Amino acid sequence: MAKSFSAKDAAVLYDRHKKMLEWLDTIDRAPVEYESRIRRHVGAALDREVWERLKAMPVDELNRNKEGIRVSALKEGGYENLAQFEGRSRRQIESVNGVGENSSDLILKSLNAIKKEVRSNVKLKMNPDNPTPETTTLAYMYLVYVKAGAYAAQAHELLEKYNASISAALIDLLPATSPINWFLAFGSKKTDAEGAFEYLLQKNTQGYDDAVIALVTAYKQLRDIDSASAWEFYKQNTVNFYTVMERVASDAFGKSDDVKYYGLPEDIGEEIEAVSLYPQGLKAELRNYQQWGVKYILHQEKVLLGDEMGLGKTVQAIAAMVSLSNTGETHFIVVCPAAVLINWIKEVEKFSTLKTYKVHGKDGEDAWVNWRRYGGVAVTTYETTARLVLDDKADVGLMVVDEAHYIKNKETRRSVNVRELAARAERLLFMTGTALENRVDEMVSLIEALNPDLAKEIQNMSSMRQAPEFKRKVATCYLRRKREQVAGELPDLIEKEDWIQLNEVEKAIYTETLLAHNIADVRRVSWNVPDITASGKAQRLLEIVEMAKDEDRKVIVFTFFKTIAESVAAILGEKCVGIIDGSTSPESRQKSVDALNAAPGGSVLVAQIVAGGTGLNIQAASVVILCEPQYKPSLENQAISRAYRMGQSRSVLVHRLLADDTFDERLLEIVKSKQKIFDAFADESAAAEKMDVDEAALNDLIQEEINRINSELPDAKHEE
Repeated sequence: MAKSFSAKDAAVLYDRHKKMLEWLDTIDRAPVEYESRIRRHVGAALDREVWERLKAMPVDELNRNKEGIRVSALKEGGYENLAQFEGRSRRQIESVNGVGENSSDLILKSLNAIKKEVRSNVKLKMNPDNPTPETTTLAYMYLVYVKAGAYAAQAHELLEKYNASISAALIDLLPATSPINWFLAFGSKKTDAEGAFEYLLQKNTQGYDDAVIALVTAYKQLRDIDSASAWEFYKQNTVNFYTVMERVASDAFGKSDDVKYYGLPEDIGEEIEAVSLYPQGLKAELRNYQQWGVKYILHQEKVLLGDEMGLGKTVQAIAAMVSLSNTGETHFIVVCPAAVLINWIKEVEKFSTLKTYKVHGKDGEDAWVNWRRYGGVAVTTYETTARLVLDDKADVGLMVVDEAHYIKNKETRRSVNVRELAARAERLLFMTGTALENRVDEMVSLIEALNPDLAKEIQNMSSMRQAPEFKRKVATCYLRRKREQVAGELPDLIEKEDWIQLNEVEKAIYTETLLAHNIADVRRVSWNVPDITASGKAQRLLEIVEMAKDEDRKVIVFTFFKTIAESVAAILGEKCVGIIDGSTSPESRQKSVDALNAAPGGSVLVAQIVAGGTGLNIQAASVVILCEPQYKPSLENQAISRAYRMGQSRSVLVHRLLADDTFDERLLEIVKSKQKIFDAFADESAAAEKMDVDEAALNDLIQEEINRINSELPDAKHEE
């Protein structure tokens, strides 16, 4: 029996529930509304970038096509750059002395063509270190959009559960909200209204009212988010930010690809584009180019993924396994260096619901047995493959080989073991950012394990004139994308050479090691002084770390030598969160990375470049210090890419510590020349000559240095 109530009571209850439904509907539709707002603000941010670029373009650019525009008259009229024309009418332009109607037509035509060209190449970039009003608003809109999406899901659930019944109850209660209508009500109308009143009144005791009020309160609080919170949220979710932007506002990225289908024939490209993905169980949003990469892996079946470091090869591999698992495949294998074994397990568990098995160490055999019985992802190392056996009936949906250049020499034991295991897999994915590290033959060797027939076609194609044909042929098996092609939103990479002058102690030690032809000690120039505090490089490193602290940045230091790593850690003291060297276990490596993630600005992780330069994601660091030049460009590039990769929200500063007028300078010159070769050919998959500096070249450099010193000090022996 319904309690007695007045028309006023009914009106209050009616209005309350009507407003709650309206709020739920508003929150449910919020993501669509915010998508529209995001598109507007992306447009504003891009317009700002276009304006900045036009500001840097002198007014002379208007006459780039030699159409006779009187640039001198415009300059006299106060126009120095193209941005100054923004918002100016034709009449204002014609008011310049010497500019008539015909001239203004030419000016506007040229200006519009330049603006169109600039706009087509502008990509959205967010820089927390140099925010603009437009990018700050966009950071805020992104945070609100994400939060609103979560709230919308809750609102949708409440509407699905209660909308129909509450709406019906409101219709029944409406007559009771008017004193006159309620007085005149009788029969079923009165009974229905009483039942509706009782039903709506009980919603609060059932938690509905409280749930709606809490949701509406949280939604309204989105208005109060400040810019600092918005930028912090952006920095913690950078990858997702650009994934959302790519989906919601495709204009944010200008021209996304330089070559349609990344060099593949159009018919194959269209087939790959049409591949369906089944992402249920994938806990990551893929960028468009990553989705295409996954489709490529699934369609081509046995491939080499050579995306530039930092573009998400791992998540593409995981997404391929997830999609296959949703279509019936049950068993997957990942083979990787021991140093990144733990990282792989963490990544699979982070980005998917797939079960992982650590097939390594004392429990490795049991894990292998359980994997074969139950399925999932077996993660193992190159060395462990020697003990792994699969029978001919084994059904492996996909085998992933990370850092596949480890098996470029097919004669080595680990190459034989991995390739024997790979023969049991239906699909193969080799992954490496340096498929071509030294010579074309190495890449051919990897492709031979994937597609023997293709390897035969390309094995003798090493001359530069054959590069286009080589690239065309390997495109069916080898996919490589570069940052500027697919992730132009990455912040700037700023590289700086920090040169120091040797003091007298450093010079004496350098000369001694040089004359002894001790290459290792020569490379440790400045670091091999008895007192590390007297090292010029050490002092410069401390200065850089201090500057990083002032800018709230974290630092990763790379060196080839364990002794230098230990010296750096010693002078840093508590600022150093850990050292990664060749003896560091995978668990300890990850702990050091986690420690840096949790540490304040100015904290430093020190690593030997051959141990910490691959397989780690260290986006927490935005300052990279290289203690000495390396023998080959790929080694430095790998190290830098630990920080300069997807997920990095800040510009990355790279400092190379170099001793002036020493072996550093000579080696750097050669490495730069090797980098030019790599840039010109390796990314195109066609370079024949070696990319590293071999022992003979090093000895030549040493001798050149000795000759230089002797020539500069002709009377040295007499002075002694």
